[in-house]
Amino acid sequence: MKKLGLFLCICAFISCQKDAANHITKYRWVLDQAVVTPAMTINGKTTTDYKNIHGAGSCLASNYTYVFLATGIYQVSSNGALCDMVRNSDSQKWTKDGAKITLTYGSGASTEATVDGDKMEQLITFSEGGTNYTVKYTFKAKSK
Repeated sequence: MKKLGLFLCICAFISCQKDAANHITKYRWVLDQAVVTPAMTINGKTTTDYKNIHGAGSCLASNYTYVFLATGIYQVSSNGALCDMVRNSDSQKWTKDGAKITLTYGSGASTEATVDGDKMEQLITFSEGGTNYTVKYTFKAKSK
């Protein structure tokens, strides 16, 4: 009987993880970590922790979240200081093809993310001071 209970718990856990990937609109996707490569030096401190690189009150460090609406629009939020000044709009569109999510803002550039179970990853590259950086953002699915 104990084995049956354990088996049912494992099956339920696995099905919940698959559900997050298949039904991304049912969850808030909260930033868990952001790792920058190569490490950056800010104010004399070298780190790979891009989420907290600008301090605990920064937008990324303050519950940075994606929400995907069934209408094909996504929203971004954070409770850091001044983060509410970034406005969401109806031009923030998302599409999903298998595990790949494409995020488009207006007619401009788009970025991609990959969903695997209750985890979403996004790679963003940028150049600063002649150095090319890549940030790997990892989000976790949380109930709305």
